[in-house]
Amino acid sequence: MLDKKQVIEDTTPRKLRYFVAKFGAKYIAADPVEDGRYPLPHKYWPSNWYPYNAIREGDVVLLFCCKDYPGHSGQIPGIGIVYHIDQGRNENALRYHYMCLVRPIDSSMIRIRLAKTDCAATLNGILEAGRSPYRLLFMIENKCACALLGGCQINWP
Repeated sequence: MLDKKQVIEDTTPRKLRYFVAKFGAKYIAADPVEDGRYPLPHKYWPSNWYPYNAIREGDVVLLFCCKDYPGHSGQIPGIGIVYHIDQGRNENALRYHYMCLVRPIDSSMIRIRLAKTDCAATLNGILEAGRSPYRLLFMIENKCACALLGGCQINWP
């Protein structure tokens, strides 16, 4: 039988959180951005560094494609809504519902939108992610995500 405290904790709405996931051309054959799966080795999983950054079902992931990614070079072509996390032996994998933006957010627009806020760390994190050959997943502040996504439209299926 559940106690009253457990029921309250399980039904309390939680704050929506945003993450950025970097996709590179190295992994496109196995896991393209549109497929809704983002595997990441355990050593790069955010909750292994900071448990409060643990990504959960319902979180929003801005899907950033680095400069060598064909078709979406240096862009955020869409967002993903996390619906499951596969926990494997050597890696975890996000499962997300892919939602394509009507107009992808390119790196120049990322700079412009984040320059209007105090999101310099987020800007540097995203742009540095574009230079790194490794997968990367990191949490960003809600105000930074709102600055990036403000005015964007989703291409609903």
